[in-house]
Amino acid sequence: MAYDFDIEDIEEFHKRYTWGEGLSNESIYNSKQTLPVICYDLIDLDKTKYHFSQNCFDNKDIKSYFKAIKYISKHTLDELIEEDNHEFHFYKSEIKGNLRKVLRELHGEKSYNVIYPEIYHFALYTNKEALANRKLDIKSPRIYFLVGAHGMLYILFYDPYHEINP
Repeated sequence: MAYDFDIEDIEEFHKRYTWGEGLSNESIYNSKQTLPVICYDLIDLDKTKYHFSQNCFDNKDIKSYFKAIKYISKHTLDELIEEDNHEFHFYKSEIKGNLRKVLRELHGEKSYNVIYPEIYHFALYTNKEALANRKLDIKSPRIYFLVGAHGMLYILFYDPYHEINP
């Protein structure tokens, strides 16, 4: 089977999301129906309290992260959201409160009028014995990501103590 793509088609398909760029509902819908591509263009490495360079991002979390990403990469977002019995706790995140605050910190936005695309989070694991607590170092880490065009998922934050959206 031969495909007839020109350079513009390929450039559009690989176009990366930038802060403030509008995404149509159709684009987000299509992204949720497509096997994802994990992107790290927007990852927080050092700008907010929820960056990936935190000392508490330990070996257990690293192993859990790659286990989750391996699983995610084999399923569409819609499949993950609709699973009845999944360990990753996929949920859409409302952009308010702590999440809105850290999104503004991450990309330096001062305006309250930014329209963000859909943002979801998933669990690396959940402590079943106690609620997450930073002071007691009890973790139930969550990973936040943005849904971009063409099935691209942009990893954003590492929330070890489940504080962004408790």
